[in-house]
Formats: sequence, C-alpha cells, structure tokens
Amino acid sequence: MYTNIENNIESIIVNNKDSIEKHFYLYKELLENKSCLYRSINELDESYTKKYKYFWAMYSARLNETFYEKYFSLSNSDSVKNIFNTLKDANMNMQYSFSSKLYHTFKDQSSPIYDSKIKLFYLLPDPNNFEKFETQMRFLEREYDRILTHGLLNKSITLLKNNFEIAKDVSNEKLIDSILWVYVNAMQKRDLKNNDAMLYS
Repeated sequence: MYTNIENNIESIIVNNKDSIEKHFYLYKELLENKSCLYRSINELDESYTKKYKYFWAMYSARLNETFYEKYFSLSNSDSVKNIFNTLKDANMNMQYSFSSKLYHTFKDQSSPIYDSKIKLFYLLPDPNNFEKFETQMRFLEREYDRILTHGLLNKSITLLKNNFEIAKDVSNEKLIDSILWVYVNAMQKRDLKNNDAMLYS
C-alpha cells in the first residue's frame, strides 16, 4: 500500500497542491501561535480557536461552547487518556479524534492523529472504549516508526518538504499523517493517474 502512494505521489501533489499548501500554512499557524489560545486567564482567543476548529474539522461536529471551554482547558494535559476521560466524565461523549488532535497540537507533535481518513487507510474498526482506542493509537505509533525506520515513504516525505513551505518543527510523523490523509482523499475523489487504482493495490 505504501508503494502505491510512492508511485502516485507526484500526481497527488499536482492535483491537490492548493489544499496541501493551505493545510501546512494553517498547521504552521497553529503551532507557532498556540501560546495565544487564551486572551486572558479565563478567556479563549476567538481568532486562534476559529483556526483550530477549522483545521481539525470540528465545525461539522456541531459542538457547543460548553464543550469547547472544557476541551481547550485540557490543552496542557499530559496524555490523550486524560483528555479523553475528562471529556467523557463531563458527559461530552467519547471524543477519540479530537482528544488525539488536542494532545498532538499542544503537547507532542509526534503523537498520531486519529481521524476517519487514517481509520479508513488502516481499516481500523470503531473503538467502543478507551482501551481499544489506545490499542489503535499504539499500532499507529509502531507503524509510523516502521515507515520511518525502513524508509517506506521517503520519496513522499522528501517531495512534501521540497514543494511546500513546512514549519521546521513539523514532525515526520505529522508528514506521514498528511500523506496518508491526502492519499485517501485522492482515492475517494479518484484523481490518481490510474482512475481504477484501489487503495491497497
């Protein structure tokens, strides 16, 4: 499956250049300005949170302001588990994806991001508790390490770095996430050179 990405990365970049540029521009903004999350001790900075919500696709979830106040208050949490459990205990549902995104942004940019595109690529089942979610996150950590150790996406990573303005502190794990995300998106739109290409061919 990684070979298929490497073989098609040029066409993926050509067909998604504008969206990839926007992606890395917004991600850079989030990382460089995360100290601006709060305007004052108890007041969120609306300009920053709007960018965050847009980048991490939170608007479609139709979450209320009570959720966001609790959610962003957890930006200094020391683990995804703590974020997840705190939201769950506050009756804010099981926020697997958004928990991983908050921890990734504010604490550890090498931590995997869990979302629908990554789930689809690796055929991950919906978790119904944190233990299963944690197992999937550990799988992603091991798999991303294997990709980097064996150079399975070296061509794709190099092309991203050479063709886009990427913040210097962006992790290789985030680059893998971005590659997989845009690849799955491209497959869903069928804009690869081979229109009949399958996800795992």
